[in-house]
Amino acid sequence: MKLTLASAFISLLLGATVAATDPAAALRERYLGPDGLPSEAAYLQAEGIAPAPNSETYSWRVIFKLSYRTQDLARLNEAEPLATDCYLVRTRKYAAPYRAAPVWEGRVYQAGDRLIVAAFTAQCERIVGHVGEDGDGVIFAPGITARSAPPLRLRDSRYNPFTGQLWRPEPGGSITEEQEFYLPFALLTPAGARAQCAFDIVRQPGARFALVARWGQSPAYAGAATQSQPTEGTVPCVTLATCAVGAETIIKQTDGYSPKLGPGCVMAAQRGVGDPAPTIFEVRGELVADAVDASGEALVLKADLPPSAPPKPRVAVDGDFSEWRNIPGIADPRGDIPGYLQYDPDTDLLEFKVANDARHLYFYTRVAGRHGNTIAGDSEDRFYYYVYIDADRSTATGYIPTRDDDCYYGVAIGDDCEAQYEFVGGRFVKTFFGFTGAGAEKEVLDGRVKLGPSWYSKEDAMGRARDRYKVEYVQRGGKLQVTGDYTEGTSDDIVVALSPDGSECEVGVELEGFLRDLSGKPIIAAGQRIDLAVGMEASGRVRGNRRWGADSTAPIYGYCIFP
Repeated sequence: MKLTLASAFISLLLGATVAATDPAAALRERYLGPDGLPSEAAYLQAEGIAPAPNSETYSWRVIFKLSYRTQDLARLNEAEPLATDCYLVRTRKYAAPYRAAPVWEGRVYQAGDRLIVAAFTAQCERIVGHVGEDGDGVIFAPGITARSAPPLRLRDSRYNPFTGQLWRPEPGGSITEEQEFYLPFALLTPAGARAQCAFDIVRQPGARFALVARWGQSPAYAGAATQSQPTEGTVPCVTLATCAVGAETIIKQTDGYSPKLGPGCVMAAQRGVGDPAPTIFEVRGELVADAVDASGEALVLKADLPPSAPPKPRVAVDGDFSEWRNIPGIADPRGDIPGYLQYDPDTDLLEFKVANDARHLYFYTRVAGRHGNTIAGDSEDRFYYYVYIDADRSTATGYIPTRDDDCYYGVAIGDDCEAQYEFVGGRFVKTFFGFTGAGAEKEVLDGRVKLGPSWYSKEDAMGRARDRYKVEYVQRGGKLQVTGDYTEGTSDDIVVALSPDGSECEVGVELEGFLRDLSGKPIIAAGQRIDLAVGMEASGRVRGNRRWGADSTAPIYGYCIFP
């Protein structure tokens, strides 16, 4: 009945449309700046969420994250860290009548000349209405009211036509907001352009470290923690921040991550039998005042350096994440969780990056907690990682996770194939693939598949068998095998590596693993453009209950697999 109502509503919206307009653009035209062009600042002012004049200030903190073997803690001045990382925290303070609280339980998309509002639920995405002509609220579909709709708190929602985000107003006053920025972050030149540089974390004498921006190719470029400070006259560089590891600068100390691993998953901090888990320090650093101006919305260099293209890092899935420090990606908000899910830091995605070479796709993710975190020995505690890939960039093939059954967190692309891994009961179980196209197990085991409309589950809501659904498979010893939840045996052509604290993960996938079409052509190949997003879900038992937690990133559209 839900689908019938939704279909009828869409038909009602589109039936009279002759030439669709861009409704978001029309809304933006309502808010013009001093230059007569659409202005988000004008929108914020009209909604009462713009900073009051002269009330906005910014400040920055720099934090180094250093991972050590626990047996080296007594000799930090000489010890080499297992891993280094660095991030910035920007604090913004301002005054405004209201603040904008994002609404995570739904999304807005264009259909004809209307902006459709769709709600995420535990079963599927449900269309509940459309954005009003003034953008100030939701016009509910026939038969749906604010009370009968899923609990999205849509009654007071707004739509920002500049960001595409649903939000609701909350009382303002004196507001403080913090945002984290990971490498590579935006560093501006004195002229206001983005500096074209590479970032390194460099170890200095003693337990001291520096965040360095380099211009041009360094002969030793790798980003390794053991790399020494370059001498003047070799590679133009500037030191942006420094830290010294000591009792007065360590702001957080935690034990490293120690799941049980196996073939297909490694950590740089692999330990011998009986060795303790590594120790992770978060250390307060200092920005170099002579190098950067940290008083504004972005960090600005005080002196310019010659422009150059940063080097293209080579990715190796080995637990050394230094190459990812100079690969851009997309950020995902901390705490973006719909009300029907449990917040779980282990699935709270913060970053997603993609790279490739001629034979592999590489994926990088950062979470607020730990990838694969499950209770040792608890066979019902599960964690799943998956990359959705839209091979033909069409929602007419594959399945659309936002509209299918068992939707934990919506992603608005046609999911043709996936790369995945699974943890159960405190240990790594396997890597595996997913294919969601025409046909099912037989076609996958033949290695010749056809893209087409499909579903996530083998059975529909009435328990009737489907003839096309997501098939999970592995390749072992050159032979394709169908797999499923809890089934042992990793795929030979997917490898995973975790950081010592578990917050970072890199995955390498051989392109050939995504199978071929009926003519023998790979469905994923070098030179192809794809849409993709990453998601995670966990059973919640680590949090003391059985409520699932999940998160997915926004899609990266049109990624080109360069040969």
